[in-house]
Amino acid sequence: MEDAARDIALFFYYAFLDDRKALEASGSVYRNLLKQDLRAYSKVQLHSAVVHFTYSYWKRFRNKDRRYFGELPSAALWIPPGGVQLGPWRELLKRSSSQEYPIYLIWIYILGYSEHEVAVGLNTSEGSVRFRVGRALRTLGDLVPAGKSSLRLSYE
Repeated sequence: MEDAARDIALFFYYAFLDDRKALEASGSVYRNLLKQDLRAYSKVQLHSAVVHFTYSYWKRFRNKDRRYFGELPSAALWIPPGGVQLGPWRELLKRSSSQEYPIYLIWIYILGYSEHEVAVGLNTSEGSVRFRVGRALRTLGDLVPAGKSSLRLSYE
């Protein structure tokens, strides 16, 4: 369950780039996920559940004012590694404020979920997931300055 907590925290950190908002949303999603009987879940089912819960709460939280919703076991789960430049990512979030394409990159490239897990969690097709990922990658690629092609999108 700790991996799910880490994934939830990372998702909301990169989705909002706002520590307080990420903590609030993460705490709420984590508490609701704990209410599920997760013992019988396979890894794919758990990842799909994380996608489902993070997506539904992302839609609810992205434009809300900050409120207290609880905390995760550790507030520092999403501290990015040193040297990670978030400028292009921040710009992508600004340009796509009404679109959800960047959050697909979080699930696929940062959390390492498969297209199948994301598709099941969102009740959509894998082709739809691939389209949204491709769209976000093209937009992000346009934002990376020339000569800086080594944009790192994984968290290890």
